[in-house]
Amino acid sequence: MASMTSDAENKVDKARVKFLDGIAIHMEHLSFDGAAQQQNEILSSPLITVSLLNASPPPQFDLFGGSLSQSCPLSPASRVFYNITCPSSVFICGSQGLGKSNTFACLLENCLIPSKLGNLPQPLAGIVFHFDSFVATLEVFHSIYSGISQVKIDALNLSDQDLNTRRMLDLMAVGEGGMPLYLHVVNRVLRDMRLEQQRNGQDFS
Repeated sequence: MASMTSDAENKVDKARVKFLDGIAIHMEHLSFDGAAQQQNEILSSPLITVSLLNASPPPQFDLFGGSLSQSCPLSPASRVFYNITCPSSVFICGSQGLGKSNTFACLLENCLIPSKLGNLPQPLAGIVFHFDSFVATLEVFHSIYSGISQVKIDALNLSDQDLNTRRMLDLMAVGEGGMPLYLHVVNRVLRDMRLEQQRNGQDFS
């Protein structure tokens, strides 16, 4: 009887030890490392301040601009850096003449051109799409960038046969939701073109 009791107790002890070991493994994976968390937050932030840069600089960064206001004039502490290591998506908007092109140029320079303003041991590669209704602009770009061997200018031509209504709307980033008034006008023009070409026996996608 005593032997059976001892065996039962051993099984209970083993089960308890296994249970506690499982809890310990779970808690180890759930443990919070404040320093590691801070480092992850810095590495995943597109823009970083001077204090963050001093605390834990990312592998690649560059000076992007400065933060200033009437109460906070420009100072060394107001510098803002672009975190090149972090994947990010940037949407630049604003009225004409407020610096959208300059902001975009700064982002490109940060990612492509090593300088004393930051740390860029491994420059990125870039591709820029520019839309212009004037074909002559292509020649202007060729003359501007002809002195830079790493920059290649090519025309991206779309054939009329490859364009249909859906693709044209996709190029204008038109979704399935509500459309602004001018897009209703565009749709009407496309519909009229389709009807006219159908009357003439021509195909229209």
